[in-house]
Amino acid sequence: MNSAEFRAVFRYIKALLVITQASLVLTDHREMLPPSPADVAWLMHEWTPAVVRETNYSHRAIITAHNSQTRVEMAKVANCDASAALTAQFFTEVEPAVHWLRSIYIV
Repeated sequence: MNSAEFRAVFRYIKALLVITQASLVLTDHREMLPPSPADVAWLMHEWTPAVVRETNYSHRAIITAHNSQTRVEMAKVANCDASAALTAQFFTEVEPAVHWLRSIYIV
């Protein structure tokens, strides 16, 4: 994925959060390649603060990447200042992540 495609995915996620007023997100990074430093900075300093400010996003279940560099780069995002407003759990498989999200879902 190039930078434009990478950012388009996250803009789409933000739009879905706005439209659906969802607060829970499961992201599967298992096959994700390392994002560029510019894209990591964009997630940390632009996307995450905006999504926290403009949506109900509160919890994220993250399926960690197989690629170690991707894990390092996405951990930077998960640990940035804006991410402090979000509760995150890391998983290696989808089912435990879904179970965790269902355990906190309130109708």
